[in-house]
Amino acid sequence: MGNRFSKLALTTAFGFAMAFTLSCSSNGGSGRMVCGDDVYDPAYQECINGKVVDVVPFSSSKGGKRSSSSGGGVTGACTAANTDTQYCSNGTMKEYGSMKDKNGKKYKTIIINGQIWMAENLDYDVKDGVSVCNGKKQDNCDKYGKLYNWTTAMVACPSDWHLPTDGEWDELIKYVESENRCSNCAGKHLKAKSGWDDYNGKSGNGLDTYGFTALPGGDSRSTGESNNRNLGTSGFWWSATGSASGAWHRNMGNYYDNADHYSHDDYYLFSVRCVQGSPNGIPSSSSSSRPASSSSDGTSNLLENATYRTGNIPTGTTGKFEVETASTIISGGSTILTITSDRVLNKLYVKFANYPGYYEVNISQSDLVSSANGDYIYNVLLQFTQNLLQGAASQTTEDIEFIFSGTSGSTTFPSVLKNIETIKVGGDALQISLSWNTIVDLDLHVTPPSGNTIYFENRAVDNGELDLDANVGCPGDEDKRNENVFFTAPLEDGDYLVEVNMFTNCITTPTRYIVSAYLNGKIFEFSAAKQNGIFAADTEDRTKKTIGVIKIKNGVAVQ
Repeated sequence: MGNRFSKLALTTAFGFAMAFTLSCSSNGGSGRMVCGDDVYDPAYQECINGKVVDVVPFSSSKGGKRSSSSGGGVTGACTAANTDTQYCSNGTMKEYGSMKDKNGKKYKTIIINGQIWMAENLDYDVKDGVSVCNGKKQDNCDKYGKLYNWTTAMVACPSDWHLPTDGEWDELIKYVESENRCSNCAGKHLKAKSGWDDYNGKSGNGLDTYGFTALPGGDSRSTGESNNRNLGTSGFWWSATGSASGAWHRNMGNYYDNADHYSHDDYYLFSVRCVQGSPNGIPSSSSSSRPASSSSDGTSNLLENATYRTGNIPTGTTGKFEVETASTIISGGSTILTITSDRVLNKLYVKFANYPGYYEVNISQSDLVSSANGDYIYNVLLQFTQNLLQGAASQTTEDIEFIFSGTSGSTTFPSVLKNIETIKVGGDALQISLSWNTIVDLDLHVTPPSGNTIYFENRAVDNGELDLDANVGCPGDEDKRNENVFFTAPLEDGDYLVEVNMFTNCITTPTRYIVSAYLNGKIFEFSAAKQNGIFAADTEDRTKKTIGVIKIKNGVAVQ
């Protein structure tokens, strides 16, 4: 019970007709009185059977404010009810905006804390996706909009609109609670004033303080169960942020005031609200390919030079398809896959397990290393973006399961599952990383304009740092085949020389390596012949190769 006063205690202390008063309005302290778990202003409200009822229209010029009760204070009534063209937002009547879905259907929009949200659930039928009416009844779509699985929800919003990230939902919830001086009360202020079922004799409706008009459209676990699941009692809305188990979402119910935050499998079917604009790193929903989500901060591209596809990764049952990978990968770095198949490989498919969709990578015959005894061996480069493990602290590690498959003409190979340790490394203004495919000890050397080279014996220089060194002792205790150097802004003008040193060669086979660079969040291309190279099997220790020079002026690359 905490410190909450019971009704009996209040009655005993103050008398049945007496109520606790507060001075919390901006007009000099109008009296507030207790009504059940809420407070009300007797100047324009009454307490009837434990519920607050507006009896006098409230003008925003009165300066009324909400209380600081944990359940959320009462919002003053507007001078008129919501109409087809106007809505009550925090005590002030405002004009609805509008937007259209991809089929041209028109929807109302509202502005909350500078964000433009849909004021209705999306009712757009996505082709080649899963979008259904709850209970397979059109009436439910007409009232509540469609339900979508997460993969479909990611592409459902029209151009210049997007599925809100978990961070954008957080921003909305925190704003509502701050404005109303309450905690765990956002659902109460976002739910519609009607349409929610009662719970144990108490109204499940909200205050609709901002015109958000959240309705209980329920959910489904298949392509539209016929039992009107949770209809009238709960509403669920997807976010664009993936999680280990699927994706994050918000839900509101008829028996509580909060807007809860949960993760569910991405095959669940929930409602969609779109937000105007495109978050950083997320292309417009009109794009033919959409990015997968990162594990922590919304959706973002994870692979360069690959096409993102929705749906399940293609997989077959015939053919030889083997994949060898490094034991580690890094954000903003590369890896070299060795793929062995029993026929010519045309496409590689890559899926980040637990995330929706997959990536399609075109295979060139220049990737073919050898073909003998009926086997085709390919070295395929994957370039990961800096968004991998986005939002995680530097040196955070996470085991990520990858699913690989491929095609040869009309034949699709069986899928292969690999668990790879993923490391979040420094990125910032300039990131230069080295990856290779054997157990040898390669070293990354970067010499900034100061002339003081950064490498394993001189790890930090000015605003540059080597934050990952690997395979000490060839390979030593751990077989990690990545090194990384990064520089924070502002970047010093001048030349940044990049070199790779074969510090210790302890094998009798060639070693392939790849150097990647990101400048101000965009990939920097070296000369391909130097960026992607080979140390021969007989390479002597301390053999150094120059990769190239990055010329910086005023923070950008110049020729």
